[in-house]
Amino acid sequence: RRRPPRSTLFPYAPLFRSLGANAVTIREGGDVTFAGGGTVEMGSGKLSLTNGNFDNSGQTVWTWGTSTLSMAGVGTLTSASGKHLYNVTIAAGAMISTGSSYNLFRKLVLVNGQLSSAIGHTIYAAYGTNSGDLQIGVNGKITGLGTLEIFYPVSGKGISSFLTGGVLDIAALMIRNPAIGSVFAPGIYGSALTQFLCDIAAVKEVAFSAGNYTFSGKLRFRNTNAGGSLAIANATNNPDITLQGDVIWTETAGTITYTAGTGSLSAKLASNQDWDFGGSAIEDVIVDKSAGYLLFSESCSPDSITQIAGEIRVTGGKTLTVG
Repeated sequence: RRRPPRSTLFPYAPLFRSLGANAVTIREGGDVTFAGGGTVEMGSGKLSLTNGNFDNSGQTVWTWGTSTLSMAGVGTLTSASGKHLYNVTIAAGAMISTGSSYNLFRKLVLVNGQLSSAIGHTIYAAYGTNSGDLQIGVNGKITGLGTLEIFYPVSGKGISSFLTGGVLDIAALMIRNPAIGSVFAPGIYGSALTQFLCDIAAVKEVAFSAGNYTFSGKLRFRNTNAGGSLAIANATNNPDITLQGDVIWTETAGTITYTAGTGSLSAKLASNQDWDFGGSAIEDVIVDKSAGYLLFSESCSPDSITQIAGEIRVTGGKTLTVG
């Protein structure tokens, strides 16, 4: 009996026009490639791969519907602008890497295994117009030298689940235009740069949940639109935040406001740190650094300072007002 080919190729859309509500499981080791000149309608179906690669970047017309792509084992996921995926599940134990620079997941990204992105690649998750959401399981890991962008998260969505044991250490994490009420669960944010950005003429807000956050790299608050406002609303849930890098305040246009809660901000990095909160009043500050100094490069008003270890410096001409 002739062995079937490893690759499952759909070069012409009429061969696979609509998945409908069906579930299709590709045999282990099989690849799926869409590269036709017609239309593919994914409907509400589910397509599952184990130890296979998925590629729809060459498909002329791709309609994602409310479908689900589930990937297990080892594989590569390749898509393109306009070839968006809807629900994406990375199974426990899986090691999936992106094969393209543009990867947009519109609804739910459930990561129970590893999803990695190479340098120059961006994963766009939690797309706002579809109430998109990212959930990281206890064994989930989003890693690599690329970028993860939480794209226009709406109220109640964003990173709604970040379970203990999960890892988020992709090189760059961008939260773009978070709506009031959007969610970013407590956890260890291990990216070299975590950035909250407003770049449209609208009111946007970051309200961390109650609990403990660690930002291992730089934390940046940025507004680039004259008609936009970005509010850091820590008084909503009073989080405790450990900062192991710099705090960068970039008010290119529009406004950024910071409302302190009753939690704390801890400086922990064993080398120099530079905090710029744009002249704001901030929470209790705890300085516990085995090496280096904490520099306040802009005037700042912490509720209190507890200096366990490490040096505090203030840039010339700036004022540190305590209490």
